[in-house]
Amino acid sequence: MFERGIAVIAITRRGVETALKIKAALDALGLPCKVFAPEKYLQAGVSSLDKKLDEFIKEIYRKVDAIIAVMATGIIIR
Repeated sequence: MFERGIAVIAITRRGVETALKIKAALDALGLPCKVFAPEKYLQAGVSSLDKKLDEFIKEIYRKVDAIIAVMATGIIIR
């Protein structure tokens, strides 16, 4: 289960802080996880969300087993 990993996506500075906490918890459980955020919020352990959010979600959807979105629900379901 979760062989392809889990993508945690954040779009704000505080969201990135939360995403990194989620990543730490998933890492502790042995679950592969990668955090994505816009370039202006990049730091150690965070990969670039280098496309518009809707394009990025479409692209990564088939590449991972789960997506955790650290943002308002209305943003992600549009």
